[in-house]
Amino acid sequence: MTRTATDPIFSLSHIIMMQGSEASLLRPRSNWKENLMWKRLISLSLTFGLAAAAPPALAQTLCGRHEVVVENLTSIYKETVIGRGLHSSHSLFEIWRSSETGNWTIIMLRPDGIACVMASGFAWSDESAAPSLLNSDEQS
Repeated sequence: MTRTATDPIFSLSHIIMMQGSEASLLRPRSNWKENLMWKRLISLSLTFGLAAAAPPALAQTLCGRHEVVVENLTSIYKETVIGRGLHSSHSLFEIWRSSETGNWTIIMLRPDGIACVMASGFAWSDESAAPSLLNSDEQS
């Protein structure tokens, strides 16, 4: 009696023990070109999949000594500090902007003297008045 993959007692050991024509019926015929194609497809998928999962290089935080970061902001980008605020006992945030170009930078200063650029951008706009928290219906 020939066993098939649909039999409940069929197992890997049956395939291993089979000899001759029974084993060749269950084993798929391999084509070396097809195998090579699949190996290339899998390796390319893994390569591009891993590359896509890696964080973008621009998303990495730039850190350095506070003095060096401040020197770069003032000399290269012509920015001046416009505000500071404590986030916690472990960090101080500074907002820098250039009145000439509209560029802005937010840095976080740690207690060890290291400053990290958290965000930067362009087209900074100074607001003349704080926005009202009340609806226009409640103001009248």
